[in-house]
Amino acid sequence: MAFFQHIGMNASRFQFEITVYEIEHFDVGDLKNFTSTYYCSVERGSKRFRTKEVAPEEPGRTLRWNQQLLFACTLYKKSSKLVFAGKNFVIRVKSTEKIKKFLGKTRKRVDLRRAINLASFAS
Repeated sequence: MAFFQHIGMNASRFQFEITVYEIEHFDVGDLKNFTSTYYCSVERGSKRFRTKEVAPEEPGRTLRWNQQLLFACTLYKKSSKLVFAGKNFVIRVKSTEKIKKFLGKTRKRVDLRRAINLASFAS
């Protein structure tokens, strides 16, 4: 059970600040017919933090946010260890344009995905 996995471990609360600047040379297809905007989100389970939506700039197809995402997270470690147990979050760049999925359901298109381990940034 996931509830019992932290028994005997010390909990530490951290505040993380992720600054999302820009993505250059982002392939968005044909810009003349493309009207979708994009946002960046940091996700773990049901926890989601996202930036404002931006449209790609014509020259170089750059997406610019220049925005900070702030969130708190609890990390755990055993008293005999020097490092915290891993806790993975996923950073995604999503389009607000919806695409059709099987059986008529729609979902937002994910254009970029990267997993990060927050424990590697804590000390």
